[in-house]
Amino acid sequence: MPMEMDDNDASSFCSGSGMAMFMNGFSSAFAKRNTCIALYVDAFTLDTAVKFVAAMFGVLALGILAEALVAFRRSRAEKGLAGRLEASLGYGCQLALGYFLMLAAMTYAVELFISAITGVAIGHALFR
Repeated sequence: MPMEMDDNDASSFCSGSGMAMFMNGFSSAFAKRNTCIALYVDAFTLDTAVKFVAAMFGVLALGILAEALVAFRRSRAEKGLAGRLEASLGYGCQLALGYFLMLAAMTYAVELFISAITGVAIGHALFR
């Protein structure tokens, strides 16, 4: 169960128990008095700056991993039946990672959106 933040605590990073997205469009999570973001599940409520920065690096890593899977999948596709099966499994994992990246972007937190795009761009530069 998510911990409720005290709305009167001026030093808190955010307020509330966590929501999936900012309902007023893109916003910085570091702006004053933002509602906490629950990234993927309630257990990942980003209620401190440290958790939020860790989530940014996690989303960045997901983007890089998604592009690494593209490179792996393409390298295995021409290796006979076993390679095609590995490529198909890789494709499913790539789709799952893509949807996780989309969900991070749909929080409408500018920092998480930039992390997702940057991760994919870095992965593209490294693996293509």
